[in-house]
Amino acid sequence: MSQEREKPRKADLSRRLSALPVFAVMGLLASAAFAQTVPGKKRDVDFDAHVKTVDLDDPQYRLEYKKPTPDGSSIGLFIGVGDKPTDRSFVPTNPSSIPEAEVVAYRLARFLGVSRLFYPVDYYQLGPKATAKFAQMVKTTSVGDDKDSIQNRDLVLKELKSNPNTIFGIYRLRPKTKMFAASVLGREGKFDETTGLSKEIRASGPMPDQRAVGLDGVKGGQAGFPANPTEQRVELARQLSTIFVMDMLLGQWDRFWNNLEASGDKNGRLKLIARDNGGATLDDFEGYEDYNRWVSRFDRDLIDRLTALNAFLKGRAPEFAGFSDIEAWKKAAGFRGKSSFETFAKKLSTLVEKRIPALMREYGDKTFFPSKSAEVVRLDAADPGTDD
Repeated sequence: MSQEREKPRKADLSRRLSALPVFAVMGLLASAAFAQTVPGKKRDVDFDAHVKTVDLDDPQYRLEYKKPTPDGSSIGLFIGVGDKPTDRSFVPTNPSSIPEAEVVAYRLARFLGVSRLFYPVDYYQLGPKATAKFAQMVKTTSVGDDKDSIQNRDLVLKELKSNPNTIFGIYRLRPKTKMFAASVLGREGKFDETTGLSKEIRASGPMPDQRAVGLDGVKGGQAGFPANPTEQRVELARQLSTIFVMDMLLGQWDRFWNNLEASGDKNGRLKLIARDNGGATLDDFEGYEDYNRWVSRFDRDLIDRLTALNAFLKGRAPEFAGFSDIEAWKKAAGFRGKSSFETFAKKLSTLVEKRIPALMREYGDKTFFPSKSAEVVRLDAADPGTDD
């Protein structure tokens, strides 16, 4: 299951098209100036270094059109090097793939120490040669009569008309590891609130234990990896809760159109992955109450980091993760729109200053998962993420 393949949705894209933010054109890889200052695992630092070397105008890169399919309406480019199979992609702004939402989700996950749950992605500005090739593909390839595909194509053509020499979007690598849809937890746009894990991420539900469990349909991600990966039940619940907290803060509405995946690593550990995080509206509260209902039990370390971030953004703490300037942190985290950041900050404040204290008054320590076992801490620290 590739990183680039978008899943079917039934969301109305018309309103999202009219609400898409318009940004001034940035210089090539303008965000990369901040990338090295963002914390992360070896996988993340390696990705930062890799992106700095990418110039899609270079003829070594083979560009293939990512046209709409029955599985997804977005358009973009699949990219290969020489005659090798495509292993990366470029996607401009599509209603279901907002560059800011994609990058902020990944960057924020790095600041919060949970980047293993999110795919690496960065902003990218196509140069004139690559843009000309892409424009020719868009203009000469039919998208059929699918409404969403037509809207996506029209949006891209409008951007290309306004500036035929460049177009802004995101760049990402295809995962090395095969991913499997975690459809047992939700599908067709709906979270299944009846599963054991769904109950265990609520403070009113049972506390998950350390029994090893798997997920139906999820296998090892590469040849030679254990075929039937498992993870402690409490760790799977912790992962799901963490993804939902991120989704709540960032306005994610596309999670359960097969955009929650899982895979097994070389040690046979099962991991959830939040993919295609661009299906989000950063500047409103869409889906906020759904996530409030779904998740009310949290990883204490995550909440501690969010509390520290909130204090920094409100001027109550002098620094966060090595940053002493709020504007510099906003840029490093990938925020480009004023309203996007302001809405995020408001949601963050509500979570740590109101909701968490209210839950603790009602449920006490049941609001949080127990601390990770020493073995889990050891395994997590030893995992550089480079097999992803």
